[in-house]
Amino acid sequence: LNAAFILCIDTWLGDLRMWADGVERRHVDLQSGRPQVYDQFMANIIANNLTQRVLPFSTTSILGARWIELQGAVPDVIFLDSAHEIDETRYELELYYALLRPGG
Repeated sequence: LNAAFILCIDTWLGDLRMWADGVERRHVDLQSGRPQVYDQFMANIIANNLTQRVLPFSTTSILGARWIELQGAVPDVIFLDSAHEIDETRYELELYYALLRPGG
């Protein structure tokens, strides 16, 4: 695990609830119409000296899964922070489970 490389696939735009729920939206720092979640993520990566081990890939989870497959990568571990919507989450789980190393 000390030599682990982490590919972080996310849009860093939040989920449907964040955008639809006016109460929750008030707690999101928007600049030019975009939440600043990515900026905070990168600030945390830099502050913890993880820039050589963590690579952010700003895309949807579905495109990210397809990219991993095209690269021929076979991950040992996948942590999926899904779209939080039933049908999308089911599809994401199917895509990523198919990419996982057998026994992973």
